[in-house]
Amino acid sequence: MNSVAQNVDLTNCDREPIHIPGSIQPHGALLVVDPASHVVMYASANTADFIELPPGEAVGRALPFVLGPELAHHIVNVAARAGGTQADGVMVNIPVGTGDTFAFITIHRFGERLILEFEKPASGADTEVALSLTQALVRRLDKVNELGDLVSSVARLLRATLGYDRVMIYQFLADGDGKVVAEAKSVSIESLLGHHFPVSDIPAQARQLYLENWVRIIGDPDYTPVPLMPALDEGNFLLTCLLRIFAVSLPSTANT
Repeated sequence: MNSVAQNVDLTNCDREPIHIPGSIQPHGALLVVDPASHVVMYASANTADFIELPPGEAVGRALPFVLGPELAHHIVNVAARAGGTQADGVMVNIPVGTGDTFAFITIHRFGERLILEFEKPASGADTEVALSLTQALVRRLDKVNELGDLVSSVARLLRATLGYDRVMIYQFLADGDGKVVAEAKSVSIESLLGHHFPVSDIPAQARQLYLENWVRIIGDPDYTPVPLMPALDEGNFLLTCLLRIFAVSLPSTANT
């Protein structure tokens, strides 16, 4: 991350540049593309893991050169169907590069940029389980009419689905403070339901990220970040989206 303060405490958390991390988690790769020219503007340093082209050679090149004409054309079509919004387009088990590499590709727009995320594809069994769980969640929540019942049900269902130690629903109050309005947890840990937290607990730029991106999950809290090339700076509006990169399930010992 660029320009990280050397000494972080509760008085300066609101000045941390968490909205421009300049790096991604290492279990996938990233390309940032100009949607008009289809030229790659940024690439994560591990792009060769997927497309067999170093990031230094990908940046500044047109997408057909980087990914091949057929795949580039398909990606552009998927992006167009999303209608220029942040809605994701998904391409499953797609061959990339010149070898036997396959990828799960997620495509979405953020501002004036097209974001391409590459991950290793899930197994067929994992995909089937994920679809089944999603359908079960939708069916259960469709029967809920009251807000209090809704947030309680969401917390319980997510914990049952993902196996987290704790799932909390957190409400931002008008004065910036926060309150835990629903919770599902292991019996072995203390409840936080109903607890209030000061505005400094989640600073302003972090609250804004929750509005910009609804899903940001860390697959491994001990991961080594993979930098983007070229490096970002605080004047770059690009990448509040980068904190959302690669939604994967945390191990059961994690909280959310």
